[in-house]
Amino acid sequence: MKKALITLLLLCAPVAFAQTAAELVVVTAIASTLDSSVSLPRGTYKYTNPQTAQKFAQNLGADASKYQNYEMYVATGIIAKLAPGFVQQLETNFAAAGYFKASSSSNATTTRSEFSNDEGKTLLLFTVYQKDTVYFLVGRKK
Repeated sequence: MKKALITLLLLCAPVAFAQTAAELVVVTAIASTLDSSVSLPRGTYKYTNPQTAQKFAQNLGADASKYQNYEMYVATGIIAKLAPGFVQQLETNFAAAGYFKASSSSNATTTRSEFSNDEGKTLLLFTVYQKDTVYFLVGRKK
């Protein structure tokens, strides 16, 4: 029995290393996005055209001019059903980067949350839910 347990532990060692390597990749990804400290959800795709994100930001109304460096991500089809998981992942990534939820408001189709860090920097997460599509807009306060 002891030999089987030791063999199992030795076989699991590469898996633990792979998990550590995966976490390093996530940390690297966090360091290369919006605020050099936040990663966006997997399973979504990014609009690479900044004008598209800027145009979509007009849904924020008067608050649109308070933010900059907009990035927009979209989940469609079956992936859109996982939107609550994506929001949770974003909130966790923001927290890991030192940004904690400062305010939040929502209605039937949108959620708007602000996250602040100790240096006074603020990030916006604006989520718009449609039938088969969810839009995630992230911006940095000016």
